[in-house]
Amino acid sequence: TAGTESSRALSSKEIEALENQADASTSALRDVVEKLIVGQKSSSTAFTLSIEILTVAGSAGPADISQDPEWGVEAVSNRIVEFAKSISGGDPGKLEMLRDAIDKGFASAKNQLGGKLPSVSMDTYDAVMQKLDDWAAESQPAPTE
Repeated sequence: TAGTESSRALSSKEIEALENQADASTSALRDVVEKLIVGQKSSSTAFTLSIEILTVAGSAGPADISQDPEWGVEAVSNRIVEFAKSISGGDPGKLEMLRDAIDKGFASAKNQLGGKLPSVSMDTYDAVMQKLDDWAAESQPAPTE
């Protein structure tokens, strides 16, 4: 029965498989973060050039990529947090593991971009961490009186 299965000890092979799955998940999160942040920088450069062209042509446009619906702070931070929640199975108990993977993804993106992230990426990092904090707070049981 299901109750019997949940009470048995895991074999070393099962533990190793679970550890490998966790490693693969955090690696995937790092890769997603890195690709989104590097993409954000690439889009920022193209977006800035487009704004400069529009400004020279006499058209007004948004001042920076942070307002872009696809690569802005809100969109990218939402994608990162939703992916993190997904690979954690919705378990806020894995928050530190997720934060570590996200930190590594941002660090890797920073290295790829010559050691400095654009301000939109730093704002995205702050938004991601705030959203993770909010998720953790929402997941806490309500205090009883």
